[in-house]
Amino acid sequence: MVAISEERLNRHRYSPGWQAALLYCLRAAQMTLADIDLVVVSGIGRVPPDPADTGLQHLGMDPSRIAIVDHHLSHAYTAYCLGPYDEATILVADGAGNNADTETHYAATPDGIQRLNGHDPTRRRASGIGATYEAFTEYLGWSAQEAGKTMALASSGDPNAFPEPLFDLNGTRVHGRLTATHAIGVVDLAARTGWDFGPPSSKGGHQHGIDAAAYLQSQVEQTLSALVENVIAETGIPNLAMAGGVALNCVANDRIRRLPSVSGLFVPPPPPTADKPSAAPCTGFINSPDSSHAAPSPTTASAAPTPTTRSNWR
Repeated sequence: MVAISEERLNRHRYSPGWQAALLYCLRAAQMTLADIDLVVVSGIGRVPPDPADTGLQHLGMDPSRIAIVDHHLSHAYTAYCLGPYDEATILVADGAGNNADTETHYAATPDGIQRLNGHDPTRRRASGIGATYEAFTEYLGWSAQEAGKTMALASSGDPNAFPEPLFDLNGTRVHGRLTATHAIGVVDLAARTGWDFGPPSSKGGHQHGIDAAAYLQSQVEQTLSALVENVIAETGIPNLAMAGGVALNCVANDRIRRLPSVSGLFVPPPPPTADKPSAAPCTGFINSPDSSHAAPSPTTASAAPTPTTRSNWR
């Protein structure tokens, strides 16, 4: 196995590219693209990318050997294939995905991964948990990839500084109060409610900004905990696996693992670059175990290969 992140080669943090990493891996394995059975691609956008969007055809790759996988489904494979459970409830919570996905959940068994539900398709992405956390993080002066700083700042603030819930939960569907993504969404929320989140880019230098971080973290913990309980009630499987950017909130995870409905919690390690699901190779292997170049469905999980024991998947 050979793996490396683009940012390790071009020295640009959160680099979105892949070309240098591809060349590095081919050289390290002493292979060419002609030796590759299957390339699995996952991306963020209104729809999953098309094989033509990858540009691999210009390098001689047959499009039939390029498989496109839905972003959240790729996260789901990460949570299940790398985890310890034969059966699991999977919750993917992310800032984005395909088709405006932000929260999706699945039932996973050795027979396959089944998507059960997601957010209201008419709801804006800005109302998702991850997009809301990104927006507050940017308002406080950091990049969306530095949400961990907001989580840490929250420990010094008052989570009850603002009087109303930030999210509504209807069953397994989340509706946040933000109507726009990025920092402008927080500015708009402050204007509509009269709440004072402090000056933009305060980076912990203003008490109202610190309280905003504490309020955000508390609301996310409450909403995630309730969402987990509702999702497990639907699947009937108490083993929980989570993935996506929101699943990296370790403070929230500590609360979730203590829920009576959760018998065990697994969260994959964070990807080294800007939200690159690490399950693309798992997805490709599971859907094409005999190197037949069969492309998985971009939006639904395929049945597992035989033998169906989970240990053989790994």
